[in-house]
Amino acid sequence: MDRTNPEKKARIIYFSHGWGPLPILGDPGHKAMIDFMTVLPNRIPRPEAILVVSAHWEEASATLLGAQHPPMFYDYYGFPDEAYTIQYPAPGDPELAGRIAGLFQKSNIPTSINPRRGIGHGVLIPPEN
Repeated sequence: MDRTNPEKKARIIYFSHGWGPLPILGDPGHKAMIDFMTVLPNRIPRPEAILVVSAHWEEASATLLGAQHPPMFYDYYGFPDEAYTIQYPAPGDPELAGRIAGLFQKSNIPTSINPRRGIGHGVLIPPEN
């Protein structure tokens, strides 16, 4: 990454995804979040990659998803049937996961890569139809 070019600096965006898949099922309590996510792509340049930091897994070390085509992992329950048929064919990037793991390890942060872990609802933001 070119640290001298402000257009190439990483952008950090934080928001809570809510409980389960409610934002993408049209829950009225998530209107502000949905509105924010709808306009966000027009406010920032398209990123080369998206890194999601999630506390949905407990591991002994920082663990990166390393699948080329990560499967869906429905880590919730008690929602309408449609919540369990959502697909999000986002590509993984095992090479980028390896580079990030290398940076963590350089800083003495124990790190591993899981090539089988799926995408859970904390990552799931499907494209508009």
